[in-house]
Amino acid sequence: MSAVAQFEREKIGERTRDVKRQRLAEGYFVGGAVKWGLTVVDGKFVADVKKTALIAQMKAWRSQGKSLRDIVARVVERGEPISVDTVRTLTNDVATAEMHRRGRRKKS
Repeated sequence: MSAVAQFEREKIGERTRDVKRQRLAEGYFVGGAVKWGLTVVDGKFVADVKKTALIAQMKAWRSQGKSLRDIVARVVERGEPISVDTVRTLTNDVATAEMHRRGRRKKS
């Protein structure tokens, strides 16, 4: 009897993982933390216009040689709490290129 229960638990896990992978591939939110600059509307990821503009501004500041902490202070002044690590990730061109390659950002 316990072997049957174990088998059924494994099958349920497989089905759950399959559905989550499919929903994520379709652009649906399946749980966890939402990336900075995105929001969830009707279960789908949508770019936050204000934060998207701030990301572009952060990249400009970074290219001008501003420090990560200075950028954090400027963004917080604009009413958006953010960490140094998040600014580092968002202003890293490799990370941004990877996000675009995977199609995680809505194209304009």
